[in-house]
Amino acid sequence: MSTPTASPTAVSRAPLEILRRHPITSYFVIAYAVTWLFHIPVVLLGLPISNPETHAPSLYILPGIAIGVTGTAFFMTAVTQGKPGSDVCSSGSPPGA
Repeated sequence: MSTPTASPTAVSRAPLEILRRHPITSYFVIAYAVTWLFHIPVVLLGLPISNPETHAPSLYILPGIAIGVTGTAFFMTAVTQGKPGSDVCSSGSPPGA
C-alpha cells in the first residue's frame, strides 16, 4: 500500500492557514518573538534600554518595538485580509471612502 502524500502547495500553505485560523494568538506569538529577537542583542551587550532622566525608551530599543509590534500588525493584516486589508493599512482609509 502506498501512503498518501501532501501536494507541495498544500504543505506550503499550512503555516498561513494556522495564522488565519488563530489570528490573535498568532499576532501575540510573532510580536513577542520578533520583539525579543531585536532586544536580545541590546540586553546581551548591556546597552541602556531607557533614558535614566526621562524614562523614555532608548534608541536601541525602538527598532524592536516598531518592527516587533507594528510590523507584526501589518503582516497579520496582510495574511488574514489579503490585498484589501493591506490597501487600507497603506492608504489610511477604508475601501470606497
